[in-house]
Amino acid sequence: MDNNIEKDLLLKSQTHADSLLKMVKKLKSENQALLTQIQQLQKQLSILGDNSLFQKIQSENLKLTQENEQLVDKYKELQQQIYDLKLQNANLQQQLNQPKQGIPKISSSITNEELYSKCLQLEFSYKKSQQDNDQLIQKNSQLMNEKNQLFEELQKVEELYKQAKSQSNLSMSMSMQTMELSQQIIAQNDYNKSQIIHTKQKDCVKLIQEFYIISVPITSIKYQNPEPMVLFKHPIQCDQELKTLFQVLPLFAFPRGIKCQTTQQAKKDILRVLQDEQLLDFSIQVFTPNKDSGKDIKNEFIQNTNPDQLLYAVIVSSPDFIADKKLTNSHELVQQKKLGNPAQNIYLSNVAFVILTYYPYHKLFYQIVKNIITTLKYERNQLSKQAFDQEYDLRSIDQYYFTNHENEIRKYLDQVQQLTLTKIIQPIKLFDNTEFIQNTQLSPILYNFELAPNNLLQGWSASNFVLAFQAVILESKVAIINRSQKYIAYLMILLSFCIKPLNYFHPFILDVPEKLMPLLDAPVPVFLGLQMEEFRQFNDDVVYVNTISSNVEIENVERLKSNLLIELENQIKPVLCNSNIILIKKIEQLLNIFKDFMNQALNRIKSKQAKDLFLQKIEETQIYQMYK
Repeated sequence: MDNNIEKDLLLKSQTHADSLLKMVKKLKSENQALLTQIQQLQKQLSILGDNSLFQKIQSENLKLTQENEQLVDKYKELQQQIYDLKLQNANLQQQLNQPKQGIPKISSSITNEELYSKCLQLEFSYKKSQQDNDQLIQKNSQLMNEKNQLFEELQKVEELYKQAKSQSNLSMSMSMQTMELSQQIIAQNDYNKSQIIHTKQKDCVKLIQEFYIISVPITSIKYQNPEPMVLFKHPIQCDQELKTLFQVLPLFAFPRGIKCQTTQQAKKDILRVLQDEQLLDFSIQVFTPNKDSGKDIKNEFIQNTNPDQLLYAVIVSSPDFIADKKLTNSHELVQQKKLGNPAQNIYLSNVAFVILTYYPYHKLFYQIVKNIITTLKYERNQLSKQAFDQEYDLRSIDQYYFTNHENEIRKYLDQVQQLTLTKIIQPIKLFDNTEFIQNTQLSPILYNFELAPNNLLQGWSASNFVLAFQAVILESKVAIINRSQKYIAYLMILLSFCIKPLNYFHPFILDVPEKLMPLLDAPVPVFLGLQMEEFRQFNDDVVYVNTISSNVEIENVERLKSNLLIELENQIKPVLCNSNIILIKKIEQLLNIFKDFMNQALNRIKSKQAKDLFLQKIEETQIYQMYK
């Protein structure tokens, strides 16, 4: 029986020791898990950046860590006690296994008392361990509560952080929206300013867009067919829209090239160049705007006087001379002396003065250029006698003389640029010389014909004029031929006005340079002027209007069977046959007749009454499609 009691006590003590060990290990693992979670919470809080709350939680965490360390120490003590109990149990087990024979009863009683004492100790240790375990469980519960509180605090901090971040994002978004709105307002403001400036620029189109002096450069005077070049330009900075034109303008200033040759009578030729004011040659070129460029000049006066927005090149050319370096060959010097010529090579050439403008004041611009030319030649003529007598370098008075007065010429042109042309031109002087005042008696459209030659409508029958009109409006390839470029230019401008309100946007060249003659082979409508001494045809598909002879002849065109065109002939016939009215009045009456005719024709097309063959043909043209 005693042995059974001893075994029960050993088993009971061992069971309590094992349960205590398991509970301690469990508490240790839970404490370790709590410590890990607390450290994670600390990291998250430090990332979120709430310093005050973080410091508070950190101090509490420090306390918990210290308490946890105390529990670990107790755990070690318990572990040591358990280890001692195991040793005692082992000793007891060893004693129980020893043989019972020969052992006195006294020792048995003593052993029982010792076992009982050990059992009491074990029970006491077990109770104490259980109390410690209860304390650990309670502490664990407190740690769990604190963990939950920390977690709740963390959730609050995260919520606050999310709110702060959303507010920051909202603020940033509003800031970005405000910035974008601000940029839009600034951009709109800049655009409005540019539009206002652009509108003002369109409304206040300069009288002269650009001014050029074009001739042979001195480096090319010995070539048989030198290329003309721009020698002077005002303003210096080229307009963006005219950059391409700058490259081809010399070609149009001298459509048939420029000659440069030495003279055998230098003194006589130089004096003729400087003294004869009748040598000036006036011509016009026009440049049509690109139909896709979107360019639209809003100036009301230009819209009335130049509805196609043509850029006019008013060209005044004059013979001139270029002095080469002095002769060094003695034989040449002797020959020059015998002829009474200066001891220099003198080359005769031509100089073109060009004004680009949207205004049709051809007479005014001719006067402006003539004023510049005659003023410069007057000074050169005054210097020429001294130059011949003293035989000094004639390069000081040749065609490059204008370089001595560049500033005065630019100042003069700037004064002209500032003029506003509505009714009258204010007088302007160059070097205190000639004044000019614009004619104010004409209706706006007729300014285009102030310098038209008096024979412009001579030799025209009503049927031929209507036939030329038909060829232009139905987009045939048309070539006007005459000896005078001036005649060709004004006839082409008149025919282009007759088709209004339709705009002729195809190639429109008043004097075709020789290099551009292949345009006659182009498979597109063209309206060209050919300055020729004698009529000749180049292509069978071109309508040639031969105005060289006394009676105008038109080749390669078939007259349409149209009652409307017959009525038109009857209306213009009295005007063309009337020799009692001046040219400008004839032009005015013709334009009025064609204006009424075109308005009626287009109205009939719009109202689906285009049964006439001529109207059906108009409806198929590109210029009508653009108008529509």
